[in-house]
Amino acid sequence: MPAKHDEILTAIRDEIVGGQHPPGTMLPTRVHYEQRFGATAPTVQKAFDRLLADGFVFVRHRVGTFVSARPPHLNRYAVTLPYRSSETAKRSRFFESMHTAALEVSRASGREIIFYAGLAMPGDDGFQRLCADVAARRLAGIIHLRNLPVIDDARIRDPAVPSVVVAGQAAASRHGVLFLEYDSVIEAGAAYLASHGCRRVALLEDREGLGADDLDPARRDILARHGLELAANGYASLPTSTPSAARYWVRLLVSQRTEHVPDGLIVLDDNLTPEVTRGLTDPGVIVPAGFKVVTHNNFPTPMPADFPLYELGYDAAELLAAGIRFIDGCRAGANPERVMRFKARTLEEIRAGRAPAGA
Repeated sequence: MPAKHDEILTAIRDEIVGGQHPPGTMLPTRVHYEQRFGATAPTVQKAFDRLLADGFVFVRHRVGTFVSARPPHLNRYAVTLPYRSSETAKRSRFFESMHTAALEVSRASGREIIFYAGLAMPGDDGFQRLCADVAARRLAGIIHLRNLPVIDDARIRDPAVPSVVVAGQAAASRHGVLFLEYDSVIEAGAAYLASHGCRRVALLEDREGLGADDLDPARRDILARHGLELAANGYASLPTSTPSAARYWVRLLVSQRTEHVPDGLIVLDDNLTPEVTRGLTDPGVIVPAGFKVVTHNNFPTPMPADFPLYELGYDAAELLAAGIRFIDGCRAGANPERVMRFKARTLEEIRAGRAPAGA
């Protein structure tokens, strides 16, 4: 049986979350709650102290206790990361971009965005902290930056706390889906390469694969539609955990016999791109004249590069804002579209608010 102060806390909090006490309104006096629950003044005060600490209320001296203008269940959004922040070896440019974008979105909207690192396993600290905040109704909703099994755990799948997940596929989900159409990087990249006279190209990504036969046929079709063919040894899938492998792969790629050297390259994971550009600028490496590199990037994080690049990607701030709109729509009972699709754009298109070229 819960302690009396927890009973009082839960009742008042549920009334605030349920709308009986809207933001900015004054709560009944402490004496009211003492009589309502048959509790002592210190017990009621203990519940009010918790409401104050959690951000649900504020106190006006000699006036009363008021519901916060921006209580956490309407203004605080969780963003989950799979790894602990201390695991620097597993940091990604995508997560870095999301951190940067969260600051921008918070400043622009006044919303509070909190990161929960360490959701790869249910026992991780970040997961336990998220469970506690969901149970205490301290969140408006959750934006998952990776589709992990743990996000369907019943302890964080509260119908009162809507959730959305960033994913590379639009499969059916109990969450909203921010669907990043990675094939649009290939589509726009192939169009760019073809417009610059490229005909034989290479493709680098971080999925499992061993050679040209492992390339997704749909992606090969995209290249073909733009008059491009895959160069010999022109497909590789390398782990982002060891990005230096990309440096040596691209050196070998451009060092092939003349008839096999590609004239363009598409990199689908920006964690590999810095090493690719190092490989192209290493001493002794002769890059074919007119060689073009298209790379995915997570904007607004700048791409450190030693070689000219054509960058295509997604705006992290736009993704966060879309996730927040989905959560707000769910909370308002609007039944928003469950799958939100995003095509890759150039930084210039993002800054100008334009759709991708050819969309």
